[in-house]
Amino acid sequence: MASPARTRGAQNRCEHYDSHVSHDFSRVFGDNQGDVHRCPNCAIARSIYAGAAAGVTRTQEEGGQR
Repeated sequence: MASPARTRGAQNRCEHYDSHVSHDFSRVFGDNQGDVHRCPNCAIARSIYAGAAAGVTRTQEEGGQR
């Protein structure tokens, strides 16, 4: 059985920096629709692991970065 075709072309691009990201990066770090809001070109790894690529932002009081 063939895999379903993607319907959204922006899934392999960072919405903030407009750089290419791999399908696996968008699958792992992107939001539920596969959109990537931050990438390694515009965010540090710590913030990506904390959810920045999925559009999650944290304040310093919540343990986020400055």
